[in-house]
Amino acid sequence: MIAFSDSYQLIQPYENFKELINKRGSVLLKETEPNYCQRFQTCETLGLTPKQILKQCSPLLSGKFNRFIDLLESLFEVGYYWKRLTETARLLEVNVPKTPNNQIHEASWFIYNLDFYWHAAYGLEERIICFLTRFKKIYKSPSPEEAKLLELWIVATKKLKTEGTKKVRDPLAHFRSQGVQGWRNDHQWEAGLIRNDPVDLIKAYDSSYLRHRQFYLDYVRMWVPQRGKALSIIFDRLCSFSLDRLESE
Repeated sequence: MIAFSDSYQLIQPYENFKELINKRGSVLLKETEPNYCQRFQTCETLGLTPKQILKQCSPLLSGKFNRFIDLLESLFEVGYYWKRLTETARLLEVNVPKTPNNQIHEASWFIYNLDFYWHAAYGLEERIICFLTRFKKIYKSPSPEEAKLLELWIVATKKLKTEGTKKVRDPLAHFRSQGVQGWRNDHQWEAGLIRNDPVDLIKAYDSSYLRHRQFYLDYVRMWVPQRGKALSIIFDRLCSFSLDRLESE
């Protein structure tokens, strides 16, 4: 079995930044929660199990480090949703799996993964905004350029989410599917009532998506690498920030 880290495309500047911020976090933790750190090291020396160590040490936390933990969580979420996005992009290209009685057919498999793709894209954008917002709050930078960059990235990602991904995803996820809209536009509902047509509308619905399959595949093939490049630019620039200015309070 391959490692999780080998199952999706890593963004190296993100990995580099994660290492830098973990180092800064280790320093800050010792400064803000010295009792916790001292007890933790003592418990490790005594050979306690991880569960025993947490039971002994967790009550000593004062909560002063919580904002930095929030930042770490939001950073992890960015990486996790990037993994989901790359996985859904690949699943759109995968042949339909075999199921008992062929219960999953080509159209339903494609629609499921397309919806999953839009969910992952929207989720990634939300996580990027969350991380950058939290970072901005605890990063005490005297540099107007750095503050301007952070705000620019936040505004740009919000615009992409609302004017790009949301406009495409919402009709599919919350209102009516592309298949439904097509039947309405072509007045197939009225015609079906006149004919009293017993056609399998679910099958017709699903099949309508396949007519647009190449368009969606071309879009995803183009957009996922572009999103990776954008993230690479952001985290490459963040690696040059002075993370000593990150504060836990």
